[in-house]
Amino acid sequence: MVNIIDMSIGMIIGMILAPIMMKGIKKLHQEYKVNKILKNLRMQRVNENLEHENKNNTFLS
Repeated sequence: MVNIIDMSIGMIIGMILAPIMMKGIKKLHQEYKVNKILKNLRMQRVNENLEHENKNNTFLS
């Protein structure tokens, strides 16, 4: 009898917490994706700046 009550309480708690956990996981995943995109953009700009500086330096030599 106690097992059925424990299982029922566990199911209720799980049904309450599952949407909250999913929202948290979704937010973390989106932050990770945004940070990854921003990191890639920053690296592209750094590479473009380096290439631009190298082109300018070759004309001066």
